[in-house]
Amino acid sequence: MPFIEAVGAGLITILANSVTTGAAYIHEGLTDLGIGMVLEIATVPGALLGASLTIRLTRYNLTTALLIALAIVLIFRSLSALLRRHGEVPQNVVPDRTSQKLGPVTRSSTRPPARTRPSASCSARESYPECSASEAAS
Repeated sequence: MPFIEAVGAGLITILANSVTTGAAYIHEGLTDLGIGMVLEIATVPGALLGASLTIRLTRYNLTTALLIALAIVLIFRSLSALLRRHGEVPQNVVPDRTSQKLGPVTRSSTRPPARTRPSASCSARESYPECSASEAAS
């Protein structure tokens, strides 16, 4: 398969995976749509800038620009990791809603049991524990 076709097939695969898993995460309430919108708004200009740079730069200059960008990201990530190396796990932190849903972090191989989906008799607005309680009462 030629390189251009392989890139296109990879992008289609990533798009399909993102759409299906994104819909599932939204359904489960694990997605912060505000952050998603900000990232989406930033993605469009970045894609346009990347496409225009790809067209305008020669192969050598494009490779050099990408290597410089990679080096800058690597330097900043390394400095960030070195600066927060001590005290990596903060104490007395109140977990947010997603952290409460996922449960405590454990290093063992056992995980808390996964929540099951409600039956068809439960409405979509009911949360799972109340739905289970209403089913048991009836």
